[in-house]
Amino acid sequence: GRRKIFKVLITAVVVLFFVAVCLAIYSLLPQVRASREFSLGVDAFNGKNYPEAVTHFEEAVSIDPMLPNAKRSLATVLSQEVVSGVDTPENKRTAYRAISLYTDMLKDNPRDIDAIKHIAHLHSVLVEPDEAFKWEKKVLEVDPTDAEAIRAVDALKPCNNIPNIKTEMALAVPMGDINTLPTFQSTNQLGNYMNERLSAVNDGVEKLVDVDS
Repeated sequence: GRRKIFKVLITAVVVLFFVAVCLAIYSLLPQVRASREFSLGVDAFNGKNYPEAVTHFEEAVSIDPMLPNAKRSLATVLSQEVVSGVDTPENKRTAYRAISLYTDMLKDNPRDIDAIKHIAHLHSVLVEPDEAFKWEKKVLEVDPTDAEAIRAVDALKPCNNIPNIKTEMALAVPMGDINTLPTFQSTNQLGNYMNERLSAVNDGVEKLVDVDS
C-alpha cells in the first residue's frame, strides 16, 4: 500500500520536474540562438566581414526583436555601407533599411537621441537636406543645447539659400573606404564612431556655409 503510493508520487514529481526543465530550456532556446547570432555578428564586424555581420544581426533580430543592441547594431552596420552622395537603388535601399530600424527604436523610446542623430546623418548622406533639417530639429527637441545639431540646423535652413547644396553636401565629407574602418570591441564603440561621423558631416556643412556667406 503506502510504499506503492509513495513510489507513484515520487515518480510523478520526477516526471513533472523533468517536463518543467524541458519547457524552460525550450523557452530559452530562441534567446540563446539570438544571442549566439548576435555574437557572431560582432565577430564578423570586427573581422570587417560586413555582409556576414548584417546576416547574423538580421537573424538575431528576427529570432528575438527585443534582444538588447541587436537592432541598433544591425542599423549601424547598414549605415556603414551607405556611400555618401551615391544615387543608386541599392545605396538608397540600404540607407532606408537602417532608417526604418532606427525609427522602430523611436517607437520604444521617442527620445532616443542616438537614433535621431543617425537618421539625420543618413538623410545627409543621401543628400536629402529637407529631411536632414527636419531630423536635426528633432535632435534639438530632445537636447536644445546640442552644438552639432544647432550648427546643422543653421546650415540647412532653407532661408540660407546655399547654391547647389545637394551636390555640395554629397562632397562635403566622404564616408571613406569601408575596408579601412577600425575594429570595435563593443556596440558602444560602434555608436561612438558613428557619432564622430555625424560631427564630421556637420562640420563639413558648416564650412560650406562659411564659404558661401
